[in-house]
Amino acid sequence: MKFRILFFAFFLCHFFSGVELYSQNKPPIADNGILNLQNWNFERNGAIKLDGEWLFYWNKIVSPSQEDYLVEKIHPLIIKVPSSWNNGYQNGFELPGMGYATYQLKILLPDSIQRMGIKIPTVGSAMDVFINGKKIATSGTVGKSKDKMVPSLASFVTYYDLENAKEVDIILHVSNFFHSKGGIRNSFKIGLQKDIQGGWENVMFLELFLIGCIFIIGLYHQGLFILRKNDKSLYFFGLFCFLMALRITTTGEYLINNIFIINWDWVIKLEYFSFYFCVPAFASYAYYVFPKEISKNIIRFTAVVAIGFSIVVLFTSALFYSKLLVWYQIFSIGMGIYGIVVLYFAIIKKREGAIIFFIGFNFLFLSLVNDILYSNGVIQTGNYFSIGIFVFIFCQSFLLSLRFSNAFNRAESLSRELNDVNVNLENLVDERTKSLLKANLELTEKNVQINAQNEEMLKLSHELDKFVYSTSHDLRAPIASALGLVNLAKNEKDINLVHQYLEMNEKCLGKLDGIIRDIINYSQNSRLEVLNQKIDFEKLTEIVIENFLLEGDLSKIKINVNISGNQDFYSDESRLFMILKSLISNSIRFADLSKQNPYVAINIKAGNDNAAINVTDNGKGIEENHQDKIFDMFFKANIDNAGSGLGLYIVNETLSRLGGKKVVSSKPGMGTTITLLVPNFNSGAIPVHKFSKTQSIQDSTTS
Repeated sequence: MKFRILFFAFFLCHFFSGVELYSQNKPPIADNGILNLQNWNFERNGAIKLDGEWLFYWNKIVSPSQEDYLVEKIHPLIIKVPSSWNNGYQNGFELPGMGYATYQLKILLPDSIQRMGIKIPTVGSAMDVFINGKKIATSGTVGKSKDKMVPSLASFVTYYDLENAKEVDIILHVSNFFHSKGGIRNSFKIGLQKDIQGGWENVMFLELFLIGCIFIIGLYHQGLFILRKNDKSLYFFGLFCFLMALRITTTGEYLINNIFIINWDWVIKLEYFSFYFCVPAFASYAYYVFPKEISKNIIRFTAVVAIGFSIVVLFTSALFYSKLLVWYQIFSIGMGIYGIVVLYFAIIKKREGAIIFFIGFNFLFLSLVNDILYSNGVIQTGNYFSIGIFVFIFCQSFLLSLRFSNAFNRAESLSRELNDVNVNLENLVDERTKSLLKANLELTEKNVQINAQNEEMLKLSHELDKFVYSTSHDLRAPIASALGLVNLAKNEKDINLVHQYLEMNEKCLGKLDGIIRDIINYSQNSRLEVLNQKIDFEKLTEIVIENFLLEGDLSKIKINVNISGNQDFYSDESRLFMILKSLISNSIRFADLSKQNPYVAINIKAGNDNAAINVTDNGKGIEENHQDKIFDMFFKANIDNAGSGLGLYIVNETLSRLGGKKVVSSKPGMGTTITLLVPNFNSGAIPVHKFSKTQSIQDSTTS
C-alpha cells in the first residue's frame, strides 16, 4: 500500500511540475504568420522560440521579391512550427512527406533592438534561410526533385544587425525527398547575440558532458565485466551506455557530424540502430539484475524484433524505414510498461536495489514517452531523453556501488566469523595435522612399494606377453626345420645328401640351443641375486673367446683384447660373462666379411669407481633410427638376423641389475662401438634393483 502511494505521489509531482512550468511565463506564439514581440523584453526574458502558426506555400519556392505578389494572388496555408508538414492539408488532401515548400513568418520587434542572433535547428532535409530578403544560412541544397536536392543535418547559429527595423520577415525554403516526414520539426529561436551564443554553447556543452560521462561509465562497467565475467549485467549495462552515447551524438545537435565525415544516410541509420538495439540491451541488463522476475523469452523476443527492424534499416532507404519508426516506438513503450510492472513485483519481493532501479527507470521511461510524443507532434515540450538517460545511469551506478558495498560488508562479516572459527580450530587442526602427516608418511611409503610392485608386474606382464609370442615363434622355427630335415633323411638313399641333411639339422638344433641358452640367461638374471666377486678381466675375456673358438666362429675375424688398470674390481662374474659373450657374439654375427681385415676390439679399463668395457668392430653397423631400439626385447634391426633378438636385451637387463650405464655409437658400413660403465663393488655396496630401463651414459652425464 505504501508503495502505491509513493508511486502515485511521484507521478503527480512529475505531472503537475510540468504543468506549472508550462503555465508560468508563457511566451507569445505566432498567430496567422505574425509573431508580436513588441512587449517582449529580450534583456530580461532572454531568447524566444519562433513557434506557432507560419504561412506555408506548398510546392512553391518563393523568393523574397515575390512575397507581396504571392500573398495577394495566392492564399497561403497555415501550418504549425515545429511540426511535420505531413500533418497539413491542402484542398482536403493530406500533404505527402516528399516535396518542397516556403515558410514565412513576420516578427514585430520592440524598440531599441541590438545585434540579434538566430538558432537554426536541424530539419533533416534541406533549407535556405532569408531574413528581410537576405540569405543568412543554408543547410544542404534545396531542390524541386530528389536529383537536385542534397539533405543535411546541420544546425548552427547566425547573427545579424536589424538597423532599427521594427519588424523582421523570415522566409524558409525547405525541400525533402529522402525522409518520410518533411518540414520543420524543431524550434527556431531568436534573441540577443549573447543569449543565442550562450544557449547554443550550453546545449553543446551539455551534450558533450553527457556523451563523455555515459561513455566512461560504459567503459568502467565493461572493465568490471572483464574482471567478473560471471556477472553479465555489467556487460549489458556497459553496452546500453555505449548505445546511449551513440544516440546522443546522432540526435539533437548531431555532434557526430563534427567528429566524423559521414553522409546523411548513415547518420540516420546510426540514429535508428542506437534506438532499436538499446531496448534489448536494456532488457538483458534488467534480466540479469532481476532474473526471477523477467522471462528470458521476453529478452529473446526483444532481440528478434530489434534485429528485424535493423535489417530493414540496413537494406532500405530512409524514405521507407522511417515510416516504421512509430511501430517500434509503440513497442518500446509497451516494453517500458512491462518493465514498470516487473519492477513493482521486484519491490514487493524486496529485491536488492529494486527501489533505486524503479526510480531511475521511471525517469528514463517518462523522458522516452515525452520524446516520442514530441517527435510525432503531439506535444511541444522538447527532447529530454538524454537527461532521462543520465539520471537512469546515475541511479544504476549508485545501485552498483550499493551492491558492491553490501557484498563487501558481507565479506567482512564472514571474515570475522571465519577468524573466530579459526581461533577455536587452531589446536584441533594442529593435532589433526600431526596425525595426518604421520598417516601420510605411512601411506607414501606403502604407495611407493605398491607403485614399485605395480611397475614390476606391468613390466613382467608386458615382457611375458612379448616373450611368449616371440619365443614360441623362434622355438618352433628350428624345430619345424629339424623335423623337415629328418623326414627328408628318412627317404633319401644318397648317403652324401643324408650327411648334408644332418649338418643342416645340427645347425637348426644349434640355433634352438642358442635360444634356450638366452632364455636361461634371462631367467637367471631376473631371479638370481647379484653377487660381489673379485673379477679377473683377462681370464674372463679369455674364457669368452675360447667359447667362440670352439664353435668355429672366429676363422675369418681378428680378435684384439686390451685390458688395463691395476685396481681390484668386484662385481658379479657370471653376469659380466653373459654381457661380454653377448656383445662379442653380436659383433661376430654382424661382421662384414667382405672387408679386408674384419676385427673385433675389446678394451677394458678397471678403476676405483667403475670399469669401462668397450667393444668395437668394423662390421655392418646400425642404422641411426634403430640405435635406440637395439636393446628392446626381440628387436632385430636386420631381417637376415638369425638370432633370437634377446642378446642385447639381456645385456641391458643385466647391466641394469649391476647399476651400470651404456652408450652406443654406430655408422652403417663403418662399424659399431658399445661402451659400458660397470660399477665397482669394492666398497661392498650392491645396487638395489629398480624396475626401470637402464639409463644411458649420455643421459647420466647431462643430469
